[in-house]
Amino acid sequence: HGEPTLIIPEGITEIRPGACAGLDTVTEVVLPSTLTKICSGAFSECISLRVLDIPANVTELEEDAFEDCTALRMVAIPSHLEKQARACFPEADLAILD
Repeated sequence: HGEPTLIIPEGITEIRPGACAGLDTVTEVVLPSTLTKICSGAFSECISLRVLDIPANVTELEEDAFEDCTALRMVAIPSHLEKQARACFPEADLAILD
């Protein structure tokens, strides 16, 4: 893909395991407001991903969804996902949104 920003289109409700894995040039992912689930391994090994904003409609965030995203430092998450996010992003600064 080669582009620094990956935009997932509106209407998508789930990002399946491995769907975006290994996109090593992506620094930012724009997730749709329609998204409700991010599966394990969905974004694994996106080693350049730095910033992430998880939409409020997401109700399921599987633990290894962002495995080996070593550059990820800032994650904005809805408050109802705080517990899952702390397990999923142990190294990142979390911005908890209401």
